[in-house]
Formats: sequence, structure tokens, C-alpha cells
Amino acid sequence: MMRLGRRVILVDVREEPEYAEYHIPGALLAPVRHLHDISLETFRDADLVIPYCYKDLRGFEAVQVLSRRGVQNLGLFEGFGIQAWERAGLPTAGTYSGLDEAGATRKLMAESR
Repeated sequence: MMRLGRRVILVDVREEPEYAEYHIPGALLAPVRHLHDISLETFRDADLVIPYCYKDLRGFEAVQVLSRRGVQNLGLFEGFGIQAWERAGLPTAGTYSGLDEAGATRKLMAESR
């Protein structure tokens, strides 16, 4: 969907230190306990909203919370969380990966062509 120019919002629902270690480039940091504080405008006109964590236990909880708040077009990664993203060979940003946000985004866009 991202390759087709669709509006996909990735929501990292882990804690800030986990996000700093590594995350999907462009992902919004929103720990599960703060999902009630995020404006629903954030998700307006999204073609797909994918909350994720490491194995998607918190990702699944986030889908439930956001669904109750009225967010539509929710999904989870097949294969569970950021682990599935990494298994697919897609880049991450952060101290663990050694790529900053811009570098990881460039790599993702280059691989998407």
C-alpha cells in the first residue's frame, strides 16, 4: 500500500527507550497507555493504521483501544510486530540498526522501487 502512495500510519506502541533502540522509519511513537491522549485527527483519512510492538501483544491491545475510539482500517503485521518487518529484510531506524530516521527512510524507499 505504501508503494502505491496510500496513507499508511504505523504506530509504535512500545516505550520510548524501545523506540529509540529501533523502529520502523516514519512510525509514530504512541505507547499503549497514551493512546487515549492522541487526537483522532492523527488517523483521519488513513487508508490503513498498523499499531505494532515487538511481538504484537501490545499491538493487538492497541487495535482494540483504537477501534473502541472509532479508528477504522486497523490492521496488524502478518508474522507479528516489528519482528515481521525485520524478517522481511526491511530497514529500521535507531541506535540498534545504526541508521538514523532519514537514512532508514531512504533505504526503505529505494527498496520499495
